[in-house]
Amino acid sequence: MTSGRAEVKVAIVTGAGFSLPAGIPTQRELLYQIERFEPDIFQPGYLKFVQAKRVVNRFLRTIFLRDPDKDERSEQVVQKLGNLQLEDIYSILDRAISKGDVLPPFSETELVNVRDALDRCIMYYLNYLETNLSPEKQRLYERLYHKLLTDYGNDWIVISTNWDTVWDEVILSICRQNNLVVFGK
Repeated sequence: MTSGRAEVKVAIVTGAGFSLPAGIPTQRELLYQIERFEPDIFQPGYLKFVQAKRVVNRFLRTIFLRDPDKDERSEQVVQKLGNLQLEDIYSILDRAISKGDVLPPFSETELVNVRDALDRCIMYYLNYLETNLSPEKQRLYERLYHKLLTDYGNDWIVISTNWDTVWDEVILSICRQNNLVVFGK
């Protein structure tokens, strides 16, 4: 059975770390960098980010450091919070939320708010990084796209095992400029 499309000559499989050369942190580094990140007060969304970060920090300090009341920003505390794994945090939150459990002193509603705040912090920070991506780093991915196009024409595909912010944006931007359609699931 054929789809009417030419045979694919190359399949590029991307995964975690594909945007690392552009300065996008790995999952392991993300929370630490968010902890250290202090956006300019005039940056759009600054107040919502700071509020979300406060909610997340209270949760992390309470559940993981057992120190909810200290508002200390020492490098040691930042390092401890930054060493936590996002998958562990999301697993704890998702499990409690899906079962309707509580994690004292957090109610089910507060846990949903913590999860939303964590999502907001991550999205804000990644959007900030991508918005401030140097043209030099962006061109790295544009050159890859053009190299694939030159070497393989339209007979190549990209399979991403996770969302990849820089590569996705380069492909989408080029496709928009050329009135091409991108399919995804």
